Amino acid sequence: MGFTGSIPTEISKLQALETLALRKNALTGTIPTNLSNLTKLVHFDVGMNNLAGTIADIFSNQNSLEIFQIDYNRLSGEIPHMMGSLSSLAFLNLGSNFFSASTLPSFICKLSNLRGLSVYNLDVIGKISGECFSNLSELEMLSFSMTDITGTLPTELGLLPNLKAFTVSQSLLTGNLPSVLGLLTQLTFLDLTADLLIGSIPSEVQYLSNLRYLSFGDSLYGNLETVCNATSYISNRQYIVKTIDLEARPHIQCSCCSFSDSYEPSQIRIFDDDNDNTYGIRW
Repeated sequence: MGFTGSIPTEISKLQALETLALRKNALTGTIPTNLSNLTKLVHFDVGMNNLAGTIADIFSNQNSLEIFQIDYNRLSGEIPHMMGSLSSLAFLNLGSNFFSASTLPSFICKLSNLRGLSVYNLDVIGKISGECFSNLSELEMLSFSMTDITGTLPTELGLLPNLKAFTVSQSLLTGNLPSVLGLLTQLTFLDLTADLLIGSIPSEVQYLSNLRYLSFGDSLYGNLETVCNATSYISNRQYIVKTIDLEARPHIQCSCCSFSDSYEPSQIRIFDDDNDNTYGIRW
């Protein structure tokens, strides 16, 4: 089980500390406010614990912070807008907490160095701002799964040329899939299992030749044989169609797909190309 109890406040005395990684333990209590003294912190990860309370403005002075993961805890209150000043932030994982219901914080649009963003299983409402994507061209991973985000997928999604993983599973997104999905040629992981997404699968998905994982629901229809052919060289690929009626089979032609009447939320691992460290689990 690893460490138990609370995070020691004495850690704040380690003012040269650059990495504080306490992921996947059994820590309780709150995040000490005096961690604001750790102004050289680059990597902060307390995900998958049992921490509660708020995060307020604890991290407003950490201008060197690149990795911030607090997922799978019991944190509450508002997502602090001061995080918009963390200009070096590359990975932001807020998923599976109890923050107050709100729209996607506008400060996220200012984080031009952001490579990974997850608001998985948060009480996030409203629509996705397409304009926001124009400033986030470095994004490699984006997760809106299990949120109450509504509206359609914006065409500005095509402005994310580095995107490798994108998931909106079990969200409230509606409408048709935009053809700009075909511009995301770096995609290896695509989960579109949102029941309210409808219509034909854009023919442009044939250009996604790096796909390893693809999942979608039977409210979509179309021919995916071009994807099967384009990705035939990929080993261990997994393409899933979620359908309520296995016998009827949805109107999808896909010889490389498996059809299932059950669905497990997908997991994404994000790797740093330089040192092969895993920065995210179940984004």
